[in-house]
Amino acid sequence: MTLNPFARLESRISVAVFRRLANAVVSIAGGEEFGGVFDDDAATGNVGPLGMAGTQPTVLVPASKVPDRPVGQPILVNGVAYEIAETFPDGVDVRLVLGVAR
Repeated sequence: MTLNPFARLESRISVAVFRRLANAVVSIAGGEEFGGVFDDDAATGNVGPLGMAGTQPTVLVPASKVPDRPVGQPILVNGVAYEIAETFPDGVDVRLVLGVAR
């Protein structure tokens, strides 16, 4: 399959972002370590029956590093254990919303 010019450019930019701007070491389900972009409060979650807002950390990773059915998988980010709570893929990268590790 060949990529259209925009998709090729988007892929090259993604590789450059993770090479130059990664601020976290990530490992999913005990797999190899790779670079990601960690954000400690990028996603707002619902807390409790009153609907209060809370925050959940997220990490942006290359889509090629995310396994099938990632929700519920353990993930280490900078040595801290989390569980993948939600995923937001954009075709090239995936933003993983992190929850408390069980």
